[in-house]
Amino acid sequence: IKISSFFSFSFLYRKSTVLFLLFSCFYLAASSQEILKSTLEESYKDGAWTPSWLWNYEYDRNTNLVTRIESNNLQGHQSWDYCFNLAYNSNHQSSSIVYQQWENGIYENAWRWQVEYQSDEQVKRIFYEEWNGLQWLIQFKADFVYDTDRLMSETLSIWDNNQWFEGLRYSYSYNNGTEVYYEGWDGIQWVIDQRETYAYNMDGKVISCREEDWRNGQWEERAFITYEYDQHGNELKESTFRDESNQASSYVSYDYDLSERQSDFIHPFAVIAFMNPHFLVFDSDIMDLPDHVSQFLGSTNWRYDRDTESYQPTSRMVHNYEEFVNNHESEKLEASFSLYPNPASDRITVSGLTNSQSPYVISDITGKVMQRGLIHQDYEIEIGSLSIGSYLLTVEGVGSIRFIRN
Repeated sequence: IKISSFFSFSFLYRKSTVLFLLFSCFYLAASSQEILKSTLEESYKDGAWTPSWLWNYEYDRNTNLVTRIESNNLQGHQSWDYCFNLAYNSNHQSSSIVYQQWENGIYENAWRWQVEYQSDEQVKRIFYEEWNGLQWLIQFKADFVYDTDRLMSETLSIWDNNQWFEGLRYSYSYNNGTEVYYEGWDGIQWVIDQRETYAYNMDGKVISCREEDWRNGQWEERAFITYEYDQHGNELKESTFRDESNQASSYVSYDYDLSERQSDFIHPFAVIAFMNPHFLVFDSDIMDLPDHVSQFLGSTNWRYDRDTESYQPTSRMVHNYEEFVNNHESEKLEASFSLYPNPASDRITVSGLTNSQSPYVISDITGKVMQRGLIHQDYEIEIGSLSIGSYLLTVEGVGSIRFIRN
């Protein structure tokens, strides 16, 4: 039944409750707000910061995040490696997330999520599917059960031999703080494996999380996490303690612009936190989502060094609200041709091509070809028949440029 495959990524599911509920009600209404344009991750080594990952974000006219492109190993790197494309329903809730990889000069499908909602707009079910080159194949699903507005359980099931097999269940109790139980199905019954216990302050903010494993008939603590806030309500620090030590083994510090309120900026952090290739999980290595009021500028990860008896930085995230950041791939692609305007509503103009005629295709976020034809220098392509969203224009033998139809 492949139960073990669930546990291979279950450790990545931490804090999914809070983030998932944020995701399920995440709206980005059109306004004059500034938007988050890019994020840079850097690693600290030998006393210097080295770029390691770069993310750029694109939005539709309702300022919904529609595309996130990313590149890793930036030093000497020559490509945007991955692309996430999001589609939304009429309530501006994400209904589909498609993950693509850059291969052979184009973005090729890898996997996607399909999201179903209840009538009260809470997430009902999510399907995880992988692309086999011809069609999407279902791999997993997650079903969600609520008591009014509180999440009570999440059940993850595997599709195998044309039937569903339950594999993992997350159950929630709200009597004393919040308890989350992680259970695996052994073919006969649910077996408890782990639990997390959250405590809150008078303002309803999480102040601690105790992570435990069920072993030999008793709970054994794996980690204890504490959360600290400033007087404005911004989370300042998240510390992790292990091995019953009074010394935190690591912590994350968060940076803000206290003169600005985060509500004045478009920030797709809740959606970003939900976009992880390991299926329905919050990936703390990609993006953290602290509880904050002021403008969120970034975070730094620190680890305790026993040799020096001090904390040393390991990595940091820097959020840029001012400009998109290019890597070598964007320069390479756009050096041969360009398109404008972008976003566009009726037509786009392509310029910079050297061939008299070149085949082109326009594909949507699922990789489906929506339009094709021949293109030449300063050629106008009608796009008025396309639905609002993000698309990829690929010119054969030249490259690809993503554009938004609004």
